[in-house]
Amino acid sequence: MTWEHPARGGRSWVGASVAAVPHVLILALMAVGIARAEGVERGYAGLYGLLELYVVPGALLAAFGVRFVRRIRAWSVGIVCGTLGGAAVVMLATVIVGSRDTWS
Repeated sequence: MTWEHPARGGRSWVGASVAAVPHVLILALMAVGIARAEGVERGYAGLYGLLELYVVPGALLAAFGVRFVRRIRAWSVGIVCGTLGGAAVVMLATVIVGSRDTWS
């Protein structure tokens, strides 16, 4: 029996790329909501940021589960980093888009 190192670095960029997809989709929904509305009604597009309440816990659970699959273990670090970075960007967009002063 040989001892194997846990995957270090490796392909964590794949996990980060996979984790970025839902955040990019949420930002796209915000952009469409802004484009279709007029005036202060554009602020309602910021409510799409609330979808992060579902995305972040799901992604963190996925990162935990990936730790037990040897072939894709290196993805877990990327999933966590991509999720936290994407959530930060979406929350910043939510604050800016949802602000009353942005559209008045």
